Amino acid sequence: MTVKNHSPLLIAFAFFNIYLIWGSTYLAVAFGLQSFPPFILVGLRYLAAGLIMLSWCKLKGERLPPFEFAWKQALSGTLMLVGGTGMISWAEQYISSGQAAVLVATEPLMFLLVDRKRWSEYFSNKYIIAGLLIGFTGIFLFLNWALKLRTHRQWQP
Repeated sequence: MTVKNHSPLLIAFAFFNIYLIWGSTYLAVAFGLQSFPPFILVGLRYLAAGLIMLSWCKLKGERLPPFEFAWKQALSGTLMLVGGTGMISWAEQYISSGQAAVLVATEPLMFLLVDRKRWSEYFSNKYIIAGLLIGFTGIFLFLNWALKLRTHRQWQP
């Protein structure tokens, strides 16, 4: 497999899109909950995504995967739907979209903490440590900004 050299500008643009689209998920769920129950909302989202991907693949002339493969993917997709996105959507009935985003942002650390057998590997890897530090710096900045915004609004006439 060959790796192509890509422009740093294109890579930055790709990450910007990931952050914008993925990051707006929690806000979109908050708006969607005004009209739909949480699991219906998320189910419609996954259905739309699946139909779009299926249509794209059919337009490109690709074949459907064999049943043995497809049912396993359907099972894991259902678990993600209910256990991941569905539960976050359910929780956003009671917490803000920002709080939901912060909770999800802590997941990488939670996975590391649960896998105690590999702590020496995880916490000696400079890339893992850097990723955690960058992620939690982002969470800190987000929370700090939100606190300042809330405090500033309280003092407004």
